Amino acid sequence: KCGSVEDACLAFNKMKQNDVVLWNAMMVAFAQNGHGREAHLLFQQMDLEGVAPNEATFVILLSACSHTGLVDEGCHYFSSMRRDYGITPGDDHYACMIDLLGRAGRLEEAEDLIKQCNFQSVAVAWTTLLTACRIHGDVQRATRVSEHAIESDPQNAGTYITLSNIFAAAGRWDDAAKIRKVMEIKGLKKEPGRSSIEMNNDLHEFVAGDRSHPKVDEVYAELGWLSRQMSELGYVHNANLALHEMEENMLR
Repeated sequence: KCGSVEDACLAFNKMKQNDVVLWNAMMVAFAQNGHGREAHLLFQQMDLEGVAPNEATFVILLSACSHTGLVDEGCHYFSSMRRDYGITPGDDHYACMIDLLGRAGRLEEAEDLIKQCNFQSVAVAWTTLLTACRIHGDVQRATRVSEHAIESDPQNAGTYITLSNIFAAAGRWDDAAKIRKVMEIKGLKKEPGRSSIEMNNDLHEFVAGDRSHPKVDEVYAELGWLSRQMSELGYVHNANLALHEMEENMLR
């Protein structure tokens, strides 16, 4: 979890006990640090050594594929769960698949998957797809998907905010304003997201735009350095999304 993947590999290779829990833990280490291909290869090795995967194994694999763009591999794992290992996909597996397809822009497939399956947490599935619609600018689908999301969880302010931002990004300012008005009438407000870091037994919390931390200047200096490093590597921030995220913070 702290990013020392090489140390994790050394510890894994020294372990004499050979059970699925250890293999899953190593795959999580790869997945959480952006090494989806390595998680894929480790699963192949696990299979060759005769260690049977469980439900958690496939959640890890599908999540790793989703966050590293391994769409074909993810689809293969999802299909092979039942066919090759007799494991019935659950809500977590379907949620990973919707996220995988959504990130890849395969929104129609993701929507069809939700309609075909009997989700216990269907609201999460629809909001995940709505976020993908925002990323890919599919306004028409977003309008339809948001209706399902609101029907499933009418008190989720995040759904309204995401839809409003989609309209605003498309220049449909009147529709965006209508959504904000509905939120106001219903008394819905989105709780701001918080990031927490523990250092030397002290917990540090941060909120977007927060400047209350005693070392705020050092924090923002480090963020500036990271942003420059990302730019040098070719990352281009979506300024359109940033504009509406800033609007969200102002409305809180």
